[in-house]
Amino acid sequence: MRQGDPMSPLIYVLAMDYLVRSLKVAYAEEGFKFHLGCTQMRLGSLSFADDLLFFYRANKRVYKA
Repeated sequence: MRQGDPMSPLIYVLAMDYLVRSLKVAYAEEGFKFHLGCTQMRLGSLSFADDLLFFYRANKRVYKA
């Protein structure tokens, strides 16, 4: 896919829709924690034309493969 391709916006919207739906499933999991300022609103992410912001609380556990 090249820049300026007429299908590019449609594919972006489809990918963002899938990502947001996947994140909603993650919100329901027991270990998930929202950012402190976003817990009451249950705000986990915002997406704009070409930007994506995530609002989550990180933990200090290190995962080793």
